Amino acid sequence: MKPIFVLDLLLLLLLLGCTEAPQRNGAPPIPKQNWTDKGYENFLLHLSSQRHPQPNTLDEKQQNIIIEHALKHELPIQKLEEGIWYVVHRRDSTRDKKLEWGQKVSVHYQGRFLDGKTFDSSYDNDEPMEFYIGNMIHGWNTGLQQLQRGDFATFLIASRLAYGEKGMKDSKEEFIIPPNKPLRFDIEVLDH
Repeated sequence: MKPIFVLDLLLLLLLLGCTEAPQRNGAPPIPKQNWTDKGYENFLLHLSSQRHPQPNTLDEKQQNIIIEHALKHELPIQKLEEGIWYVVHRRDSTRDKKLEWGQKVSVHYQGRFLDGKTFDSSYDNDEPMEFYIGNMIHGWNTGLQQLQRGDFATFLIASRLAYGEKGMKDSKEEFIIPPNKPLRFDIEVLDH
């Protein structure tokens, strides 16, 4: 009876190790892509073709960093404008009205550096943020206009369209976001 228990325990541990780890702070999990061989090859070719072979400017270097992040995490991102990339993970197909400039929205979000470290999250205290599109960083203002209520998306934003050269400091004048850091935001646009 003892050997069976040990085998069952090993099987359980193996199965637990194969499941995807949940996102921190209550954020919805990012769905895994179900790639066909050709689809994955196209994804790699498309993003790889947009890398700068010899990046000279900060923008070119950050574009390469963003593309490498997307490749590593298999995020089928689209370029919205120079410095803003996004992918919609979940969309309500019964809706077709995109958000507009000046519209009041409520979102849950998780802000991370591209190394995965979270610097801010509305999920921490389960309190969504409400604001008007146009009152946020440029990357959010532009990216949100591609979304609809109920959408869950990821934005990858170059630093100049986020907090730029100044970064963002807390009340103690310590950096929350260092200067010139590209950022990742997982954003859930709420229904109300």
